[in-house]
Amino acid sequence: MNENKGEGPNKRLLPPFVQYNEWMQLSCCSAIMFVLERYIIGISISLLSTIPISLIGIRQGPRKAYLSVISIAILMSLPFGYEGLMSYVFIAGISGIAFGILARKTNSAGESILGLTIAIIASTLIFEGLMFYTRGYSFSFNENHLNEIIESLEDSGVSEDILIFMKHYLNLIIPSVLVIISGFSAFMNYLFVSKIEQRRKRTISDSNTGTNELEIFPLPPFEQWSFPRSLLSAFVLAFIITLFDSHRTSVMLISTELNLMILTFILFSIQGLSFIWWFMIYKNLNFGVRFSIIIVILLFISVFFLGLIVMGLLDIAFNLKQRMRRKNK
Repeated sequence: MNENKGEGPNKRLLPPFVQYNEWMQLSCCSAIMFVLERYIIGISISLLSTIPISLIGIRQGPRKAYLSVISIAILMSLPFGYEGLMSYVFIAGISGIAFGILARKTNSAGESILGLTIAIIASTLIFEGLMFYTRGYSFSFNENHLNEIIESLEDSGVSEDILIFMKHYLNLIIPSVLVIISGFSAFMNYLFVSKIEQRRKRTISDSNTGTNELEIFPLPPFEQWSFPRSLLSAFVLAFIITLFDSHRTSVMLISTELNLMILTFILFSIQGLSFIWWFMIYKNLNFGVRFSIIIVILLFISVFFLGLIVMGLLDIAFNLKQRMRRKNK
């Protein structure tokens, strides 16, 4: 495992032509996916174009990933100019390179996703700062873009109370929106890359080539998901801010409180769903019943959201899963 850190597990095992062919195919895929995401669909995050760069970094090493990002960025500058070059480097390229490096440095899926989330946040902030400095506007977080988010939520059936809240406070909750989007992007990238590499590893193993593949840690089963107890500290801090600034006199304190509440509530609700899934397995319910119950909860999330938050908070605080296992031994 250690001898493969650095230049990539396949560098000394695959012929140069095969490496080059793989590198070219993945680079072309990244370029096509980026144009599709950014300029045809019009989304501001990278869900697919990062994956080929990540695969290059994992299979052939960071240097080949750097070369891909530089080459594609130059290519993007031809039809889309400065904005195309910068957006590819910071929205797709850096996160793909970061994934390839994290795959060699981390020891769990959680560590990789957390590191990738931080890399996406940092690269997005740098990109937005550069665009504002050189062009005088923020590409992703301008007023028009925020209004588009609200309009899309109106079309999706979000309750009027939430929309009114967002219209008043959307500018204040941009940090939590950025974290949520970055975390979702990191999770989806890790999910796709890990599945691709696991499938590829099985194929190589079946063909008995003897290649030594870099291991990508699979995501743990949903029932085993557990967020750190330090999340409780963020929730307590938000509650303390609410008490000290009950008259809403400080914009900074309001923004801090809202962002902490949004992030902790979302993570608590995910933990609550994980506990419900674990409990149904614990009670030996079959997959069809479990899946149907989760779908009902998600369809009526506005009804169950508070219950999920409370359940997730209790599970993190008191480790309900372990307590129930011990109680029934």
